[in-house]
Amino acid sequence: MTLIYERIDGLERVGFLCTIAADLDVGPDGSRAGEELLARVAPWFEREFEHTREAALKSLRSDRQPLAIRFDRANPGPFA
Repeated sequence: MTLIYERIDGLERVGFLCTIAADLDVGPDGSRAGEELLARVAPWFEREFEHTREAALKSLRSDRQPLAIRFDRANPGPFA
């Protein structure tokens, strides 16, 4: 999914790609509903906003492509 974060004051927007591996048990009942995914991912990215913002900007500047973040068994992020 493509996520776009914007500061509350509207001065900055950062977009990036987020992939969640199919084998992660993401919902309390194992479901993968969009709202449940966002409910799990949003607080994690809020805590990691500065790091994610810097990585996204660096990826756009140096690689000329959006940052891609993948959550899987090796890197579970908010699904740990």
